[in-house]
Amino acid sequence: MAYIKRCTTKAGTVSTALVEAYRDNQGRPRQRLLANLYGEPDTLRALAKLAAQREALRKEMGELTAPDNLPAANQFYEEVTARGLESFEHGSNERDEVERLLAARERLLRRIRQVEKALAAIARAGNVISANERACLRLPPCVINPALRKVNPAKGNGRVQKQAKRALISLQGLASTSDVIAWSGAPHWSVRRAVASLGALKVRRSPTGRGRPRIWRLYSETNQLSH
Repeated sequence: MAYIKRCTTKAGTVSTALVEAYRDNQGRPRQRLLANLYGEPDTLRALAKLAAQREALRKEMGELTAPDNLPAANQFYEEVTARGLESFEHGSNERDEVERLLAARERLLRRIRQVEKALAAIARAGNVISANERACLRLPPCVINPALRKVNPAKGNGRVQKQAKRALISLQGLASTSDVIAWSGAPHWSVRRAVASLGALKVRRSPTGRGRPRIWRLYSETNQLSH
């Protein structure tokens, strides 16, 4: 399963990556890096950023391979090589100029190789992100990006908690512990803990019933204002 992993570096910058969860031969959970998202929170923005970087690199490549850059540098290199084969003697000033131009040609070729490598990496990352984009869109946002996960996602969503809340609402917000037990079918200790976790108020004890069960009122802002 592919999802987006977000982490903060020591410098304070946010790094995001598209990773895939899997298990190795021993059954241990592992993560495999699929593509770098360059700090973007989702795959769509990462694709847009890659497209912008690709256009900038293509523009730079066009400038590097323009007739007054790469072809001129190659022609100069061929002329210098031919002169070297003919044992042509250069003066000191000419030799310095030739060395400077040859160093400039090496820098030009090195930058062209870097741009080609970056374009190939962008193409690979774009293919991986596009292939996994549909799978990521089917997942909830909190699974795609763990940073969107709630602090306490399971708070108030337990089975007994839901049953206790439904019982209090059905009984006009006022019910005893025995009523909630009969509604939910859960044990006494579980019901008391669930009702307390919902923020229900202890009103009084029932005048009848075994052990005089406690009466609970569902807490709300309207109840607080009425009292």
